[in-house]
Amino acid sequence: MSKILTKTMAQELQQEFASVNSFILVNYTGLSAQQTHELRSSFFEQNIKMRVVKNTILVAACGDKLPDEIDSLLKGPTAVVYGGESIVSVAKALVDWKKKQPNINIKGGYIPGRLLNDKDVTELSKIPPREVLLSMLAGLFEAPLQQIATIMNAPLQDISNAMNGVVDKMEEAGSDNVANAVAE
Repeated sequence: MSKILTKTMAQELQQEFASVNSFILVNYTGLSAQQTHELRSSFFEQNIKMRVVKNTILVAACGDKLPDEIDSLLKGPTAVVYGGESIVSVAKALVDWKKKQPNINIKGGYIPGRLLNDKDVTELSKIPPREVLLSMLAGLFEAPLQQIATIMNAPLQDISNAMNGVVDKMEEAGSDNVANAVAE
């Protein structure tokens, strides 16, 4: 490959990756052409992109945004998978696909400030969807508020119970005098 072509590819990829913060790296060599097509089609439906790039071009395109340790993941053929709603959705799609086609090898990935290994990607795929996380968070906020309301209501309930007790004693004693009923 000529140096000019490589430089042009790196520039194109650099422009595309300017908005990409997170991605997952896979080795796709175990997949047939048909399986690769099916994988790309399923990703397309989820707005996930899969780009096969030369490792040196990937490093050049990402510049200093990647840690030096990324070299440990860039051995052999590599495809970069990114996009979707979030990196979690990308991880879920890859892990689901790996269940159907164990020939695909998840190498790891990158999120800002952290390099991921294959186990990290699998754990990332287990994170619940955003809506579920928001409802869990709302539940966490609601529980203490309910406890505060119960605590604040307790003294009023105690006074109400005491007053009901006095009224019951007055009725039992047939007394019209509150002082006599309380004394009893």
